[in-house]
Amino acid sequence: MKRLVGWRGIAVQVEGEPAVLDQLDQALPPFFECDGRAVAEATLVELDGVLTVHLPDDLTVSGPSGPEILRAGASRVELLIAARQEDRSAVHAGVVAWEDRAIVIPGTSMSGKSTLVKALLARGATYLSDEFALIDHDGAVWPYPRLMTMRTAAGTARHQPDASASPDGPARKVHLVADLVHHPQGWSVTVSTPGESVMVLVANSLSIRRAPEHTLDCLTAAVKGAQGVRGTRGEADDAATRLLDLLG
Repeated sequence: MKRLVGWRGIAVQVEGEPAVLDQLDQALPPFFECDGRAVAEATLVELDGVLTVHLPDDLTVSGPSGPEILRAGASRVELLIAARQEDRSAVHAGVVAWEDRAIVIPGTSMSGKSTLVKALLARGATYLSDEFALIDHDGAVWPYPRLMTMRTAAGTARHQPDASASPDGPARKVHLVADLVHHPQGWSVTVSTPGESVMVLVANSLSIRRAPEHTLDCLTAAVKGAQGVRGTRGEADDAATRLLDLLG
């Protein structure tokens, strides 16, 4: 069986057994739809208790059949769709809004950005994403409010934060780009130049190879007038307080 999964006109055609496709749908963002222009294909094959999600761009993933491998496959489908948004540039990042100002926390999976996003939400921020910052040509960041993923000793849990922005917007102007790495020494940061902030966004960009000129235009516009910091942080609660203090 084949079906489309997509968002904003961009889709991936997925093929597999109906029951497995239904489970994949549940792992995708709730705002995804069953239509769009297919830009890639995915095939789900289950054999001897192992599920393989065959994907292009070296994104194929395989593991024991169950929720974890389905979430991993769904995340890669999301990546394909986010990376091909024609009017926005996708960056691996956690994003929250403080009033009408966006804080962008670039970083790959397992870098701790979701933990920091959670701490900011606890202080009253609005959830935009724990995975992708979608930045338009004016440098504004759009919400991508997928289910938030938190990894704990007991396993992985996903939920929709109470204060979540709509995927339809509005977009927020970027006011702070925080390139932070967790370290036992705690908070130790320096101010980033606009060029340094652009480079960390480029390093986490999904579209820089496919559309370098468009991507650079979007990311350069994003840091214009924004603060930037880079360095180490301690616990997420302390870092969240310090980031909000930077906004004033």
